[in-house]
Amino acid sequence: MKPIYLTLVLAFFFISCSMTKSIIDNEKDWVITQINGYDHNTNKMPFFSIKDGSISGNTGCNRFSGNLQTDTKGLFKVGALRTTRMLCPESMKLEDQFSSAMSKATHYKISNDVLSIFDKHNKVLFTASQDRKILHNKWYLNSFRGFENTVDKMPFFSIKEGGISGNTGCNSFSANFQTNTKDLFEVGELRTTRMLCPESMKLEDQFSTALSKAHHYKISNGILSVFDKNKKTLFTASKNKKILHNKWHVNSVKGFRNTSGKMPFFTIKNGNIEGNTSCNNFGGNIQTDAEGLFKVGLLRMTKMYCVETKELEDLFSQAIHKATHYRINEGVLSVFDKNENILFTASSQKKK
Repeated sequence: MKPIYLTLVLAFFFISCSMTKSIIDNEKDWVITQINGYDHNTNKMPFFSIKDGSISGNTGCNRFSGNLQTDTKGLFKVGALRTTRMLCPESMKLEDQFSSAMSKATHYKISNDVLSIFDKHNKVLFTASQDRKILHNKWYLNSFRGFENTVDKMPFFSIKEGGISGNTGCNSFSANFQTNTKDLFEVGELRTTRMLCPESMKLEDQFSTALSKAHHYKISNGILSVFDKNKKTLFTASKNKKILHNKWHVNSVKGFRNTSGKMPFFTIKNGNIEGNTSCNNFGGNIQTDAEGLFKVGLLRMTKMYCVETKELEDLFSQAIHKATHYRINEGVLSVFDKNENILFTASSQKKK
């Protein structure tokens, strides 16, 4: 069948004006990862690219193109679309839902490389990624039944085209892998090497057992969580080997307004934390995992006295000892106490 172009009149029309080029205007394909029950494991998901005020792509069946307004503040307003008229019974429902969502779109947000499109009521219409298969990656275990990412040799694995392969902490392994539209995470029988590593055999045994029990998964804020059929978390993993390993510059401390321009900073690496309170250098042990644990041990500290930052130093020292857990959102590290009060925030980029 030859394509016949038809104008679909959508709810929003393109208004001609000069707009600032947005970060989603980069000519790369955005592939839908979730829309009304369909997700990135469906065989043929819609995709689109944006260039110079135009949007074009595929609805899952038909090609489309049209005008689009975007800006750096999050505007996402689609004009009338031109589309081919191919008939694809297996994907017409998905196509209709995608077309309807595009007509309702008003704004967007990008977090952890995932593009979310919203309607005027701030409801998420769909999400998209420039990675066509978001499970296809190398994943490093961050936490696993008492083992943390400070263990020298944590398991890791890669998923690609129906297969999973990696290392258990000692031995290399591979197996068949199944996933589907409901976030199935099913690992077949493992094929492994047979090296003996006394220091990591317990970890290897428990990880191999966890893989055999894996049933489904969820990805949130860049963290892959794998669950058994009873929805119990088996392990978590991330694309970064050590997600907290960085130099963090404190932006705010509870009860303190920054007027001095000299804020605390710290670095986390291999179970250690060290930095400066705004006056004194400090160092000590820290326990962390990908599920949010943030527990600082007894700190060693120099004994300088800095009048202008004494209040800040005291507040930060108290806060870091009360810390129990953390969350990272859009590059900002928030550290909390056991009552969910924010103790301080930090970022890997120093604010000017």
